[in-house]
Amino acid sequence: MLAAMSTSTILAIFGGLAGLAGSIVTACGANNTLKALRLALDAHDLTLTTYLSGQHNVPLWAGLPKQNAKAMARDAKLVMWGVVLLAAGFIFQALSVIFASSCPR
Repeated sequence: MLAAMSTSTILAIFGGLAGLAGSIVTACGANNTLKALRLALDAHDLTLTTYLSGQHNVPLWAGLPKQNAKAMARDAKLVMWGVVLLAAGFIFQALSVIFASSCPR
């Protein structure tokens, strides 16, 4: 089936698939980053609220900075790979247009 398709069509399909995959991977990485940020903000807010209310049992968030640092590093790599896939999709689609215009049927 691929043999019957032109080079520009194959490049356009690969470009679309790479762009779709890149969008999904980037969105997942950004969503995970925002979840970690929200957790840290909620913990900070609870600590401040408890402290400022005069209560003596201020919550201790042991390990939260280390957990967030690991999550941010992992999610940064995920976002980077998503951007790479988006760039690859753009390049494939640009090459598709170049091949289509330089090699008319």
